[in-house]
Amino acid sequence: MARAHAKFQAKKVAYALAIPQRDTLLEEIDSYNKTLEELLTANDRIAQLSQQTSGRTFKPRIPKPLLQFWKHADRIFSLLADAWKCQCKDLHCAKLWLKQRTTAAVDMNLVLKFCHGTQRCVHIKLAEDCALVDSTQTLAVPMRLPPRPIGQGPNTPAIMVQRTQATQIINGHSCGATITRTATRVSYTGVCAQPQPVPQGAAAKDLATNGLCETIHCGSRTPDDCYGFLVDHDSDRQYSVSNTSDLDTVSAADATTLFKVLETQANSTTLTRMQRYSIAATLVSSVVQLESTPWACNWDAEKVHFPRKAATSPSQDLVADYPYILTDFGASSRPSGVDTFKALGIVLLELCFGKPLDAHPLWQNPGFAAAKTNPMMRHFVATQWMDDVIGEAGENYANALKWCFQQAPASMVDDKWRADFAQSVAWPLQECFESMQPRNSGT
Repeated sequence: MARAHAKFQAKKVAYALAIPQRDTLLEEIDSYNKTLEELLTANDRIAQLSQQTSGRTFKPRIPKPLLQFWKHADRIFSLLADAWKCQCKDLHCAKLWLKQRTTAAVDMNLVLKFCHGTQRCVHIKLAEDCALVDSTQTLAVPMRLPPRPIGQGPNTPAIMVQRTQATQIINGHSCGATITRTATRVSYTGVCAQPQPVPQGAAAKDLATNGLCETIHCGSRTPDDCYGFLVDHDSDRQYSVSNTSDLDTVSAADATTLFKVLETQANSTTLTRMQRYSIAATLVSSVVQLESTPWACNWDAEKVHFPRKAATSPSQDLVADYPYILTDFGASSRPSGVDTFKALGIVLLELCFGKPLDAHPLWQNPGFAAAKTNPMMRHFVATQWMDDVIGEAGENYANALKWCFQQAPASMVDDKWRADFAQSVAWPLQECFESMQPRNSGT
């Protein structure tokens, strides 16, 4: 008993001696607990802010020149259609190369096809403004009579109106007064007073005068040689039309459609995911640029073409970087409105999964197979297919498709839909494509 009692007393002494060390450890644990509490509180606050931010979809600011590009495209089509002076106008058509437009430059690449089997690769761009303003306050304003010029030759008469402003300050006994006099002088000249831009190696001429067919078909094929100008007298703009050799190789190649490529892809992989996302981003960017103009088409897989270098297979040696659409210059009605966006949504679905809508498993059901060509049934199958998009391509791609099928405007009377489409569809798909780009290892 005495030995046991001694051991117990020894433990009490040891415990008493360890009180300072134990208090130090408890204080350290308490400090760690306080730090952990602060971190958890900050984490909860960040999570709450993240949920609030995710509830509001970020919409980027789209540059206004990109949203206004369609007006230039519309005028270019009208000027080209008016410039065909030949009897075989209805036989002509054009290949319009589609591209992702990220700058405000106004230009288009076309392949004009003539009735004799020949074609020309041309580059159309907005000519620079060449109006000269004197450093003094004398303004030369050319006035055309009648409103549209009758002739385009060098001897076309013109009327010049010159306005000169003179300012005089009169000082009185208690105040001063400023008098501005404006003198106007009208003169007649036998030549055009406003110079037109003349590119090197070509004469500046209005293609509507001699006719587009005769000028370009029989014109020079020197690279970068300017055939002339398309003059828009309503807005005083000019669009230069130049020969380009950059697209000669792909324009002369055989062609296939996106539908045939996807149909082949269902059995063998031909388009990579990056290529499919690039095509999707190009198509939606083209909708922003061309919809509501005569260039626009029903944006389905049959209307989108690609050049290919070999003829053995619709997808062999496919030049996927050069999609284009075909446009004729005859009068024809083109679809617009909600049907356009539904057709585009189906194409985006097909590009997402790399196979056509006809390959969806639902069509194996006899009830669905009997109505395979029914537009409402195809729309139903497409909406069912949308459920798999998030797992395949992510939220941005899924939201873009949701806009096409569920949020598209029923009519496009005003132009407000274009900015909404660019923010809700074009920008997210551009983000999807850029996310597939290889990152620089140095960064």
